[in-house]
Amino acid sequence: MIDFIRLRKELQDGEILCLDNLIDIEKYDFRGKYYYIENFTRMLLIYNADNAVIEISGSLPYYIQGHNITFSMDKFIEAVNNIGEKLHLDIWDSSVIELEFGVILEVERSPKTYIMNHSSRKGEILEEDSKQRDKGKFKWWTDSKSKIVIKMYDAASNLKKKSKINIKNITGINPESNYLKVEIHYNKPHIALNNGRDIKLSYLLLPSWIDRLKEDLLLQYGRLIGVTNLSPPTNKKEATTTSWAIRMVYKTGLANGKSLNSIKFEFYEELREYDVLNINDRKSRQAQFRNIYKKMRYESYDLTEKIIQALNKNDFTKH
Repeated sequence: MIDFIRLRKELQDGEILCLDNLIDIEKYDFRGKYYYIENFTRMLLIYNADNAVIEISGSLPYYIQGHNITFSMDKFIEAVNNIGEKLHLDIWDSSVIELEFGVILEVERSPKTYIMNHSSRKGEILEEDSKQRDKGKFKWWTDSKSKIVIKMYDAASNLKKKSKINIKNITGINPESNYLKVEIHYNKPHIALNNGRDIKLSYLLLPSWIDRLKEDLLLQYGRLIGVTNLSPPTNKKEATTTSWAIRMVYKTGLANGKSLNSIKFEFYEELREYDVLNINDRKSRQAQFRNIYKKMRYESYDLTEKIIQALNKNDFTKH
């Protein structure tokens, strides 16, 4: 779903900004005069009369419905048209200067558990950050080169901070469930998504553009790694010396971003180099390894499949 957005519109001949429906916040700087557009929450409008340019910024879902837990294409259109009507302008031809696109996931454990068990993949140049006051419920990773921010946060906790709406009153949401939001913030979406070319707001009505945002969300999330943790043995038979050694190798490999299958492959590759063993010896040791491997239990905090399912289920292109 689309969330925060910043738009820039150059007024054309005959277009006149209506100020009657705006709240003057008595602020002026080099960018222009500041106003609020009021609804459930406010959007900020900056009007530069000298250059006949307006900038509009804020969260469209919060503006039109008071929350960002759900947001349909119908609501997106309603929000844009509502703003346009108040300004007496067609803002669909505005340029998208900044944009957020994300997905809400229903998760089994607390959102904090997933957030704390994510980090950037090895080789990715991402700066991880969080605020102490968020108590592990909000984390983000910044790519300073592409001006992209990957965000993960507790959706219900975030709602409580920003809105008076109770999550229990939101249609289609189970108040007993845990909801995590994964979101991409584009500070320069035209560069990240359109090879430097201008992105008009009307483009976001096109299924092809929503698909582009979905694909990039998965691509950007793939720059993170959700930790896979091995569960401890449940009895003494599972805690043999051999099992202990194998578990340590797996723990080290998983901590370095390797998959379970790639670690297993490394074990088999190592065994093939032991010339002192014949084929039957190797088969015997592989059988011992498989016996230990199949008894190992693990928890994965990777969200890839959940993101794919949520994007397919909550199709923003549907009206």
